Amino acid sequence: MSFRKLLKPKRSTGTTTPTVTIGLTGNARQVYMGLNSAARKALGDPAAIHLEWDGDRMLMRIVVSSLEDPAAYKITKQNGRISVTGVLRELDLIPVETITIPATKDTRVSLVVDLTDMASATVTPIRGAA
Repeated sequence: MSFRKLLKPKRSTGTTTPTVTIGLTGNARQVYMGLNSAARKALGDPAAIHLEWDGDRMLMRIVVSSLEDPAAYKITKQNGRISVTGVLRELDLIPVETITIPATKDTRVSLVVDLTDMASATVTPIRGAA
């Protein structure tokens, strides 16, 4: 038997499709939204964003914002995550599992994410109900 040289796999450069991941932290008490590098690049690598909601169409718009804006979420550079626990609770959209959703370019400074599938999957039992 002879050895053959194994080629080193090429590193993935990640997807070029902007995507948003919504999930729960390890203890399932906090909800995060993560923007992949393609989504951050599509927005021009902003320091902060704010969120807008269209309840009729179940669409969330992610818009570049100033850090001084009271509605702004500061984006972490290492993983592009923001904590969205409060805002998703207000919208009654708490995920039961991590989901990744494609984002579409809306304007030069915004992306839109369709949360229709998430809304139908977030029906969770009320604690204490029998």
